[in-house]
Amino acid sequence: MGWFRNEMKHWWRTYTEGLPFFPVFALVLVTCLVILDETYGKTGYFRHHLGWMKDDPRACCKLLPHLYWFGMSFLFYAAIPIASLWIFRKRLKDFGLRLGDWRLGLKVMVVFAVGMALVVAVAVQTDSFSSHYPFNKAALAGVGPFLLYESFYWLYFFAWEFVWRGYLLFGLYPHIKNWAIVVQMVPFAILHVGKPVPEVFASVFAGLLLGAFALRSRSMLYCWLLHAIAASCMDFSVFTLKGTWAW
Repeated sequence: MGWFRNEMKHWWRTYTEGLPFFPVFALVLVTCLVILDETYGKTGYFRHHLGWMKDDPRACCKLLPHLYWFGMSFLFYAAIPIASLWIFRKRLKDFGLRLGDWRLGLKVMVVFAVGMALVVAVAVQTDSFSSHYPFNKAALAGVGPFLLYESFYWLYFFAWEFVWRGYLLFGLYPHIKNWAIVVQMVPFAILHVGKPVPEVFASVFAGLLLGAFALRSRSMLYCWLLHAIAASCMDFSVFTLKGTWAW
């Protein structure tokens, strides 16, 4: 065991070239969490292995596969990384969980909101758009199911933005500087594979822009709000046309 331990120490000093432990740990942890989420955290896994009440006609039961997906994403991409920060005695605000430059954040969000409203106003008129959103059509069954679905959706986007624009970006930045923007963009874009091809390529540039914006504003909160507001706007626009306004 002593030989093995010495070999590991030698390997670490030789091949990491003085790189501190936490950046390596963060990359390894996020890689493992992606594998776990892709394997056990999706709607397909729920339907095949945990699909209780799948035949229940109530909207809240039909929402369960997506609520499971959003909840597991929050566990893997937010709760576990935050727990690791607590274990290593890191400050949450150093990983983007703070207001940062709120003036810049608000300005960008206002401009984005106006542009998003124009895009959605046009897109909602198309059948392909209204048939695609929301992902779970049971959310259109009433105001209650819609709000339940969207609240979990916002948790999902918080986790999605925290793991890339918070945990990984700010965890790597002190050691590799602006290269951290590129590093966090790569898995973010790869995980879009399977969606429409234009969206996959757009995610490359979106990942770079969001990473730069997070560093400039010193916060991942605005990236979360931008992502969540955009998704909710698309869902709500379809709800106004096809949803049931009763609870």
